[in-house]
Amino acid sequence: MAGDLNERDRKGLLASTIHEVSRRRHKLFVDVHCGAVADHLLESELFGHERGAFTGAVSDKPGLLEIADGGTLFLDEFAEMTPEMQTKLLKVLDSGELRRVGGVRTITVDVRVLVATNRDLDGLVHAGRLREDLLHRVDVIRRRVRHLVDCGAARRVFSERVSGLPDRPGSGPYPRRYRCLIHLVPSQASRHGGCLTEPRAAYLSESYGKG
Repeated sequence: MAGDLNERDRKGLLASTIHEVSRRRHKLFVDVHCGAVADHLLESELFGHERGAFTGAVSDKPGLLEIADGGTLFLDEFAEMTPEMQTKLLKVLDSGELRRVGGVRTITVDVRVLVATNRDLDGLVHAGRLREDLLHRVDVIRRRVRHLVDCGAARRVFSERVSGLPDRPGSGPYPRRYRCLIHLVPSQASRHGGCLTEPRAAYLSESYGKG
């Protein structure tokens, strides 16, 4: 697929590829754009709800954190969360436990959370709009996503390189922007089966630098 990738595609490409070459690849990869979901709906979207929790809740509904159990949840533009939602997300990251909206039962989840933003997170913390402890919790591995082209080819190249397969098809070198993607592999990458040793959380940031 030729043509430039938009910002969301670039971050989503890296997040999904990290999932695909990790030990969680046999479980689900789930993504949500936090800025596209209304504040009053985001809690139900992430945590789920019980029947009767609010008007229109006619049945129990698992949240994305439950659905992604054992896999990866990608939260794009997570800095758009309200302070209340940031607190609830931090609790899940710390304890691995959650409760659905309107529920009393504690649910245990084992999910790796990747978050992304094009905002200056340190600046948001300084302005009081982002919890500093949440930033510290997700800032385990930080990667800047540069301009990429050809989603399918970039994904293939990334996966082959991490798996230790030849990084050049035939005699031609990969375009420089593909090499940028390859070098985004965290330094903890394992060569045993092409799996990444995984943090429970990490964030990706958008960068428009050349290359």
